[in-house]
Amino acid sequence: MRTKILSLLTTIFLFTTFSNAQVFDKIGNDFNNFLKVGGDYFTSPLHFEPGDWRNVEITSAIVGSGFLLDNTVRSYSQKNHANFKDDLFDIDQYYTTKYVLIATAGIYGFGLLADHDKVRNIGVQ
Repeated sequence: MRTKILSLLTTIFLFTTFSNAQVFDKIGNDFNNFLKVGGDYFTSPLHFEPGDWRNVEITSAIVGSGFLLDNTVRSYSQKNHANFKDDLFDIDQYYTTKYVLIATAGIYGFGLLADHDKVRNIGVQ
């Protein structure tokens, strides 16, 4: 509930603050840039050079080797189990996706409000 209220207030603030058409143009351009970069990510293998394909093969071989060692690593890690290690690696449970999204939106919003293009582009990336 708290997150919904915060999202609603942020949305109201953004739409009431930005009555300037240039801001909406920047947001539209940033969104189009975001989609273009996402599309380039998926279509980049169509433009690979031979050296790029060699790197894909090497990476695939390393990952495949990891699958072969999976049972050995799992049994070793289970033998060396400790609560401290569990606590140490539980940090990813604390910093969940919503905090990353809030931080990214905050960086983008700050760049937009401050009219600082470099910070805004970092938020887009």
